[in-house]
Amino acid sequence: MKLVYKSLVCFSILMFSFSCEKTETNSVEPTAMEKMSASEDGLEQEPVNMKNRKGDEATVVYFARGEKVAIKITMNGEEKIFTARGTSDGGGLVFSDGNSTWEMLDVKSGRFTDKDGNIDVYRDEKNN
Repeated sequence: MKLVYKSLVCFSILMFSFSCEKTETNSVEPTAMEKMSASEDGLEQEPVNMKNRKGDEATVVYFARGEKVAIKITMNGEEKIFTARGTSDGGGLVFSDGNSTWEMLDVKSGRFTDKDGNIDVYRDEKNN
């Protein structure tokens, strides 16, 4: 009986050790939102170059700031940091720097509202 008990214990330990060594690989190609790189603030998405109908350019980078999402917007050579503030009535994420807001329409477009209430829609240069 002791031999059966010892055999069962050894078999259980052996099976447990094999199950702990199992490794899995993920061969799925990451989406645009998952293509992140490390930055000083945390994870950072690749920059998206956008233009409005007037031809003004904006470069938008979504990144992690702590547990929240934030964005860096470069317009007219000036970089501003916008932090998440909630969602719009349409369901888009809204970011603000205290003076202006950016509503994310999708990954490659957004609505910028300046402190005077002027609205510009920016779209990916390739899809403008």
